[in-house]
Amino acid sequence: CYTISPSAKENLGADSRTPPWPLPAAYELYAKTFGALAASGRAIVHNIKDGVAPLRARDVSHLRRCGYDIGDSFGSVVGAFRPCPTGASSDAGPGFWSDPDPLEVGHGAQTRAEYVAHFTLWCAMKAPLILGMDLAAPACADCAGGASDVWAIVMNRELIAINQDALGAPVEPLAASLVGAGGGAAELWAGPLAGGDAALVLLNAQDDGATGVRVDLVCDLGLAVGTIVSARDLWANTTTTLVAGAQNLTVDVDAHSVVAMRLH
Repeated sequence: CYTISPSAKENLGADSRTPPWPLPAAYELYAKTFGALAASGRAIVHNIKDGVAPLRARDVSHLRRCGYDIGDSFGSVVGAFRPCPTGASSDAGPGFWSDPDPLEVGHGAQTRAEYVAHFTLWCAMKAPLILGMDLAAPACADCAGGASDVWAIVMNRELIAINQDALGAPVEPLAASLVGAGGGAAELWAGPLAGGDAALVLLNAQDDGATGVRVDLVCDLGLAVGTIVSARDLWANTTTTLVAGAQNLTVDVDAHSVVAMRLH
């Protein structure tokens, strides 16, 4: 974590959170540690943080931290998620993953909807699912069912299947702002899954108000006209069948919440 060579330390100045990047010698130091762990003969995960560009990190690690340390708030969750590189800029996939920090789900300061969004984003970007909560007393700010509500979030088998998908492709932002009824907006994230399915996440990061969003299966997702799509809502446990070009996917996304779907 935060590997800095002596020469780089001299140039940090007052703001130690924004060092020169890439940091001198960090790659070489990570490579030594990575090689030593491999030579031990034991299965040990090497997780690095600063100093190595995303496309070089695969050579010296299994995980690369992306973003600042997370806290138990929705703003912190979204702030940790967004900086993580996606697509061609990340090189994430089997053997190497982006790590936005362990899950805050169950610590108790966020609502159930916010924890659902948190868990969904981590699953969709193929981040490691590391529980940080007190396993004996998981909680959320408005969970009527107490601990059982939290366990239902982190044990959603269909979301875990997205996270553990063999293709290992993180979702990417397809539209920064799909404006819905009343001017509300939601971000559209999507990515391919093994076997030809796709994961789709609509994120409403606004502080107030639900927004109704329409996703055009042809224009927004690039599907061919006439494609028959089975859209499985992974939290509502409902399935809708649509025909691309003739029907759109229309959903309501609450503030500080997500809608997560598997498209077949």
